[in-house]
Amino acid sequence: MMNRHRNATDLFAGRPDLPAQSESFWTSVFAIFLLHLGKRNQHLRIWEYRKSASAPWYWQRESSPLLNLSGLTFDDFSVEPTTARHGKHFEALSKISIKVAGFRPDLLLRLPSLQGPAKKWVLIENKTTEHVQNNQLQNYPALSMALTQNRIGNEVCLLMSVGSDDKLCGQAEQLQSNLRDKCGIILWEDVLRRMYETEFKCADLPVTEWREYGAALDTDAKWE
Repeated sequence: MMNRHRNATDLFAGRPDLPAQSESFWTSVFAIFLLHLGKRNQHLRIWEYRKSASAPWYWQRESSPLLNLSGLTFDDFSVEPTTARHGKHFEALSKISIKVAGFRPDLLLRLPSLQGPAKKWVLIENKTTEHVQNNQLQNYPALSMALTQNRIGNEVCLLMSVGSDDKLCGQAEQLQSNLRDKCGIILWEDVLRRMYETEFKCADLPVTEWREYGAALDTDAKWE
């Protein structure tokens, strides 16, 4: 997918002051940012991909367009756990068979439900320069179904850029088709802007400079 505006793929391609094409690095930065939002009772916008001959390609998700992160703490997430079944403090997932939950998501969150003490689990797959693996296209829907059957609230989010190539966009479309309202997209351009807007600081990372990589959000995505 061609873009005239700078987007997060330009940032991920490599800068001399940042690790080049490192999904683990960006997953860690994103996780710390989630804690930042949680302390401020903030949310993330959830998008959906719509195949089209022209922009915009990303729109506000029709069902549950906001992911509420209020009160999120270290105990509520696990970064690159050994398997989805063995994330820190995720005892409820232990009832899911290792055959279904034996793969490694990039990020696993548990969020308070709006319906009382129940929890909702969010699995996030981060893609900067790579594509979703074929087995992941099968694993995420299978795990979501198993969680639903066990009455465990869940959704799967793909963290990606508006500048992603056609293959990744097609994979996003496939996950949306299989998972329906349990699938969402988090756009890196939106995240980079929110980092600046919420005065996110982490070590000496140049967050202020990163906002320029969100320029394509204005043309390639539409929030209503």
